[in-house]
Amino acid sequence: MVTFTAITLFAASAMASACAAPNAHPGSNSGYSSGPNSGPNSGSNSGSSSGSSSGDSSGSNSGSSSGSSSGSSSDNGIPQNWNWQVENWRAGCEHTICNYGFSITVPSIKGVVGGAKASCLGLSDYTKYPPTYAPCKILDGSSNTIAARLFVKSEKHPDPDNIDVSFYFVSSKDHPPTNYSGTHAAVYNQFGPKGPLAFDITPTKFFIQR
Repeated sequence: MVTFTAITLFAASAMASACAAPNAHPGSNSGYSSGPNSGPNSGSNSGSSSGSSSGDSSGSNSGSSSGSSSGSSSDNGIPQNWNWQVENWRAGCEHTICNYGFSITVPSIKGVVGGAKASCLGLSDYTKYPPTYAPCKILDGSSNTIAARLFVKSEKHPDPDNIDVSFYFVSSKDHPPTNYSGTHAAVYNQFGPKGPLAFDITPTKFFIQR
């Protein structure tokens, strides 16, 4: 039986790593919102198909080792075939406290959007509403930021259903600052026989900052 002490130790590690994340705070410059189950910045601009979302991402914003993708800009403002790779996923809950940890690569798309790599650790009390984003520690592509949160527990399941990840692309010559977000089912494998998991998150929402 894993004790609550283990959760507390994980929490201390998670919060220390989050606080140490450079340029990854979702508050002052990224425009993240914490609305209910809607993803960050999914307001009236989220359906925009502005041509400005297909600008050049060359330069420091893209990160030298954040990977690349052959996708192209789509009509709805989100690049096509742009999948974010999650690795080493682990998560667990005890009482009302849930924690998660994973690494993520957001690939850059040449001429469209830059990318980033990050390590994400988070802890939340799922009885609190609305859920808030925890900044991830950026490992590459430091001008951009990544943040994550667990969705509020649904009525059908004992633990939060999804992990929500938001990527903030700062800007480039022809591409305005933009938040992209996507979700994936949260698997609680920390205390069971399943090892760390890997999966893709495909962004479904975006918000252009003017």
